Amino acid sequence: MNEGMTGMTGFTVGQAARQLGRSEQWLRSAEAKGRIPKARRDLNDWRIYTAEDIARLRQLLVPQREGDPSSKPVNSVDPTDKAIESSND
Repeated sequence: MNEGMTGMTGFTVGQAARQLGRSEQWLRSAEAKGRIPKARRDLNDWRIYTAEDIARLRQLLVPQREGDPSSKPVNSVDPTDKAIESSND
């Protein structure tokens, strides 16, 4: 956890991505496409994620009914979507 110039304590995009088991690129792309909520920004315009933000993102990434392949996560991105992994932000 880092404290930025604004005094905001939180996680960088890299730290948040590691906690979610995703890449930084995936996290940026999902945010840009509106599939996950936008992160707060510090004075340098860096994304800052709180522990609560990461917990909320984890919930969005888990299907509502475990084991039901027809149950898609709310506001999430299909992790097998190659367009997301290869997109340039």
